[in-house]
Amino acid sequence: MKRVIPLVMICISGMLLTACSNAEYTHAIPEGSTALASVDVVTLGRQTKLEAKANPFLSWLGVSDAAECGMDFGSKLYFFETADGSLGAVAKVNNRSKLEKVIAKMAENKKAKPLVEKKGFAFTVLNGTWVVGVSDCALMVMGPALSNVQTQLMSQMAKWLSQDEESSMVGTPMFERLDSIQSGVALVAQAQALPEKLASLFTLGAPKDADASQVVLAAEMGVADGQLQIKGETFSFNRRINEALQQSAKAFRPVKGKYGAVAANHHLVTLFMNVDGKQFLPLLRQNDFWQTMLMGVNTAIDMDNIIKAIDGDVAVAVNSLDAASLKMAMGAEMGSLAFVEDIGYWKQSCPQGSHIDDWQKNGWMFTNGKQNIYFGVSEGSAPLFYSGTDKEAAQMMAKPAASSLQYEGEKLVVIIRLSQVDNDVVKTFMSILEPMFGKLDSIVYMRK
Repeated sequence: MKRVIPLVMICISGMLLTACSNAEYTHAIPEGSTALASVDVVTLGRQTKLEAKANPFLSWLGVSDAAECGMDFGSKLYFFETADGSLGAVAKVNNRSKLEKVIAKMAENKKAKPLVEKKGFAFTVLNGTWVVGVSDCALMVMGPALSNVQTQLMSQMAKWLSQDEESSMVGTPMFERLDSIQSGVALVAQAQALPEKLASLFTLGAPKDADASQVVLAAEMGVADGQLQIKGETFSFNRRINEALQQSAKAFRPVKGKYGAVAANHHLVTLFMNVDGKQFLPLLRQNDFWQTMLMGVNTAIDMDNIIKAIDGDVAVAVNSLDAASLKMAMGAEMGSLAFVEDIGYWKQSCPQGSHIDDWQKNGWMFTNGKQNIYFGVSEGSAPLFYSGTDKEAAQMMAKPAASSLQYEGEKLVVIIRLSQVDNDVVKTFMSILEPMFGKLDSIVYMRK
């Protein structure tokens, strides 16, 4: 009996040393990743009534049963963006041999390249652009990658697949925050990982000297009526920056829905909020992106004074983010129209080559020969400010049709129409999620 116990202990120790722990596959997530997302397939299945097979890995592998391919989808899927903007994903493997057989069959059918061995890991390329690495614990996917960089990417992935917990994202504040979000799909991303113009929305309220890497978005996600709905908040791991962000959040009041009908139009980006302009303007001034925008407009139109007079719902609709051909419109409930008395002065002080003309009653047009801005104030007991880069856009905001807003009561709402998005990162991320969510027509962000 005395000999049996040590033998049993030795066997158990050997099993622990050679088998993968439940979390070991997460060690492949690269340290320094600027964005992390997790998908709990089981929870998501309950929330969306989708079967567990509806996930991107099974879709890529062309199988319908996780057991068939040796993967464990009872554990979370993780997606990440590296500091250089590369996209990747990691899933748990519980039978490498089965998985390699599935990939070998795909290679026979010309859907993947034949497996190659690198530093003890198996690699292939799916659909010509997605590089896949397989270890005893993890399946790692990265891309899309051009053929001339795929070999180099395999070498880098081999390093990530072999790294330990201390070298990975596991144990970092970002990973811990992600795992604390109780949702089928969760996201934690530094503002620098987002497209610049969207990042400018999430960095509002951060101190002027704060870097975009120090402002973090944490969100839970769900799907309803073809929309990917994101409920999130911005914060920072830096105490000073976080305090500023939390204080600035108080400037956003519940949206009443004055511009509800605007949401039905298929603009590229539509934003809704409710603010007191006197509190909101300082947030814009300390943000480099918005300060630059204001400086450009303020050369002819005193936008600062207009914003300070806002008191209520605001809607902004954007159809082009190209600075050379910006197409947008804005409407806002006003607490005062005192700035109208200054328009005569604005006309006289326009920069050379530009001018402000009367357009209609209580409406004016600014032009510099390259771009026009139509703006004015509506009549009535509840004054509205409206503006747009064309007449139709401005008039849409001048007389908002009566319509309830689905997101009434939210602090900030941003709607992005995916059919009009021309951003490779967003398109790739949505294509990855499509097997789980189906075809989505929009992303809706709501601030907690």
